[in-house]
Amino acid sequence: TLDFAFSQNITHLSAYLLKVEEGTAFFAHHDPLPPEEEVCDIYDSAVHKCKNTGYARYEISNFAKEGYECRHNLHYWRCEEYLGLGPSAHSFLNGKRFYYPRNLKSYLQGTLSPVDDGEGGGFDERVMLGLRLQEGIDLTDLQNQWPGETRQLLRRAEVLAQNGFVMLSPGHLSLAPDKYLISNSIISKLLFG
Repeated sequence: TLDFAFSQNITHLSAYLLKVEEGTAFFAHHDPLPPEEEVCDIYDSAVHKCKNTGYARYEISNFAKEGYECRHNLHYWRCEEYLGLGPSAHSFLNGKRFYYPRNLKSYLQGTLSPVDDGEGGGFDERVMLGLRLQEGIDLTDLQNQWPGETRQLLRRAEVLAQNGFVMLSPGHLSLAPDKYLISNSIISKLLFG
């Protein structure tokens, strides 16, 4: 699959690990997935093949030739604002998340109101999403907005850095590139101990 994608001279590639959810039609009809260890080996192989073919990994599951990183998705991972238009579209403006219900007819008639989807851009979300990026997170920015939470994060990050799970430098925190497959566990440890 990667060889075909590379042969098409694409500039961006997303490679997510498949998780089949119980209760879905796909779950009822899919072939068994390989064991987890084999899936991890396949992913690592894909990461190396992308790197060796000129596609830098800039996010856990996204690779691009230089200058072709997806600006749209970078907005999400950096907790920047965005506006979604149309039924089922989600938005994040002024610290609030909202969406329009999935109903094209009502949307076109102008009778749909946006549904409040809660606050957005908080400390936990900024850390979780930012650490998906190879660039990591700016600790100075976090410290200015959330000094207490950032101090706790730093204490946990120091221990994880000593054990090779994260890279910590003055004002900056990122996941160790070889630890992306266990990113959820690392981020959980950083946020909740």
